[in-house]
Parts: sequence; structure tokens; C-alpha cells
Amino acid sequence: MEAKIYEDKSEETITRNWIIKTSELGGRGIFASKPIKRGSLIFSNRPLAVGPRADFAGKTFCSICYDTSYSCYPCEKCAMFVCSEDCANSQQHANECAFVVQNWKLKRNSEINTKVQAEILIYIRLLLLNEEQKQLLSLLQKSKNSFSAKNLDLLCSEYIIPEEHMKLIKIITSIMIVNSFRISWNANGKKTPLRGIYPFSSFLNHNCVPNTRNVFKTDHTMLVYASKDIEIGEEILTCYTGILWCTPARRCQLYKTKQFWCSCERCKDPTELGTRLSALNCLNRECVGVLLPITPTDPKTPWNCDNCNKIVSCQKIGAVLSVLGSLVGTLDVDNQFRLETLILERLSRLVPYSNHIFVDLRLRLSFKIGFTEGLQLTGILLKFSKLTPFQF
Repeated sequence: MEAKIYEDKSEETITRNWIIKTSELGGRGIFASKPIKRGSLIFSNRPLAVGPRADFAGKTFCSICYDTSYSCYPCEKCAMFVCSEDCANSQQHANECAFVVQNWKLKRNSEINTKVQAEILIYIRLLLLNEEQKQLLSLLQKSKNSFSAKNLDLLCSEYIIPEEHMKLIKIITSIMIVNSFRISWNANGKKTPLRGIYPFSSFLNHNCVPNTRNVFKTDHTMLVYASKDIEIGEEILTCYTGILWCTPARRCQLYKTKQFWCSCERCKDPTELGTRLSALNCLNRECVGVLLPITPTDPKTPWNCDNCNKIVSCQKIGAVLSVLGSLVGTLDVDNQFRLETLILERLSRLVPYSNHIFVDLRLRLSFKIGFTEGLQLTGILLKFSKLTPFQF
């Protein structure tokens, strides 16, 4: 039976080629009711609410336009940061400021920090939804795991929050765990990363090889396009993680954020459908082979060299991954074009160029160049194509 959900008579629902029904993957999913051609728009979806991603909140940012700037200053009434008179005088800030002033009390001598603001904004916006929007929010799946009070403790460290609102925040948290989407943000890094709750998109289930791709407009509307032909009755799927992440990273992130272990065909394939994004160089320096997990869905699986058949324990693999994480953490991709040659050389000893780390570095540098004024991406990429990875 098709689920009944709120119908918005806008572009999202003018041409409906999908239905919502029970999914074998769990809960409800979206299925094609008509053949959908590759590249076609399936639906566009405005968010119920948007807010910063608390895990990336480091710099001071404006609560209205999300610009990260040292010129941001706290509102005298609600303590939320704004960057200009335009943002301070906006209707959105007026509504949110009034809500805080009327319902919550800032603790004496407290100075709200970016972590608290990042956590608090999306709660305020969901609490301010109208009744029809709240009804739609209540239809979304909730997390079955016990509630963690960590984020609530963070909010209460700065504000005195009524018990009624704390109960609602717990419910909202269980909804966000399952349904929130990361919103693509500008490549120049001048805005804080965002997340949003999307009523239709929340019914999209996950696959590590999805048949859709998401595009976000400047107003945070999500456009969902078919990345392949989709047949009638086929479930429409998205990817909850970075699609170019390696299997261990994807599975850990899915468990951490969505509380399930993925076991799709890509996750079960040691080569990741031939991409070898997870591959590590064989620990035998004289061998030209790569190490791949024997059973990728088992975190304790040993890894095997595809050339010399050397078996490496998960403990040694863990040590290698730890070193890789430290090396990658020292690279400043966001602020420079030329990366440290010695670090790249060390990386190349540990992983082949098919590894997701090198794939990510190449793409991030390309985006950096493409969004830099005065640079021509085509010419520079042509120049890069003649260089080794160490000369980047």
C-alpha cells in the first residue's frame, strides 16, 4: 500500500513517477511507478529545516547565511552569531531570536560557542515548524537505538531548556539520526557544512552503488536525478556516504551515523567491483601486488596479496590505516595547490593510485582549481596530466 504523505502542489509532485511502500531493506522506500530514464529528474525536495553539521563546526559562522568569518558577532538578545545588519534584521533571525528569548534562558556568564550554535539551530527550526510540517516530520522513521544525551547535555550547558522541549528534542534527535542528509557546500570552504531534513528524500534507502545522484541548489533544495535507467517496481536508492570512500570507511560511517552495517554487493566484493578503492600495497617491498580484504564485511578479516598470496592480520592492517590517517591529516588540500612531496611519496609506498585517498586528493585539487578565480581548469589539468602524482 502506498504511504500517504503531505502533498505540496509545486514542482516536487507535478510529475509523479514513484510511490512509497514497504522495502525489503527496512522500513519504507521509494519505488519507480513508471520507467525512469537515466539523467532525468525524479523529484525535487525542499527541506523542512536546515542547520550546520555539528561535527564540522570549528570556525565562527553566521546563523543565517552560514558564512565563516571573524566579523561575526553574537546577538545581544539570543547570543546567536550574525555577520551583518542584513542577517541580524532578517525575518528568520527575528523568529529564532524571539523563540529563544521567550522559551529558553541563556545561563549567566555563558558565551555560546560554535559547537553549541551548530547543534542548537536545527532543533530551534524544527520546533518552529507549523502543525502540518510537524505532522509530516512525525511520519519519518525514528532510530530504534537508545537516545544519547550527549547533544542534549551540550545544549543545557549554555541554556536553561524547559522539560517539554527537551522531550521533543529527544524525538527530533532520533529522527535526524536516520533521516538527515549532508548538504553539498561551496568548494571554496567559506561556509560551514550543512545538513537538512527532507520529507521525500528521507524515504530513500541506501546502496553503495545507488541509481540516483543528488544535486543541491543555492536555496538547499535537493534535486534527485536518475544515474541509470530505473525499471517499474525497482527501488530508487541513494548513497548515505561518500560514494568514492573505501568499504571500511563507508561501513563504519554508516554504522556510526545510521546505525547499520551495509552488506550490499559492493561491500561484499574485495575489489569493490574492480575499483580497488580499499587496496593497500603489499607489505613485501619486492612484491608488486596489492592487499585486499578476504571477507570485507568482517572487520576482523585478514587481508591477502593478489600477487604473492601473503596473508596480513587485521591488526597489522589497522596499524597501516592509522599511519595513513596521520599522513593525510598533515596535507593542507584546502589552502594550497602544491602538496608536500615527501608525504605523497610516503603515501605511495603504502597505497596504490587506485586507493580512495589518491582519488580524493585528485578530485579535491581539481575542484580547488576550478573554483579559483583567474585559473583555467582545462589548461592546468592538461599540465597535471603530464606530471607524476608527486609533482602535484
